Amino acid sequence: MSRTNHNFRKLKVWEEAIDLVVEIYKEAAKYPKEEKYGIISQIQRAGVSIPSNIAEGSARGTNPDFIRFLYISKGSVAEVITLLSVAAKLEITNQESVDVIIEKLIRIDNAIFKLINTLDK
Repeated sequence: MSRTNHNFRKLKVWEEAIDLVVEIYKEAAKYPKEEKYGIISQIQRAGVSIPSNIAEGSARGTNPDFIRFLYISKGSVAEVITLLSVAAKLEITNQESVDVIIEKLIRIDNAIFKLINTLDK
């Protein structure tokens, strides 16, 4: 298996995911304090997992490993979308602010999928 050197810091999807983590933290900061160890913590951890898995996968040195971590990152995207949707249903936040973040999450998810397809060739 050949080794590859991917620099995650040069990946636009990684940069966008980092920016989105900041938005997720700002959104979660609006939630009630009693959710600190509940949905807030879970949303933040899942959000941070998106760029973290892109970075970790890129450092693994092989395309199959990178792809595996990109799929984990996609799973974290789905988790954040779910948690934000739950927060909106529980009226912890408003649907409009959730929709803005979900739209960005979907764009990141699509970009990750394109990267997977590029690496899988």
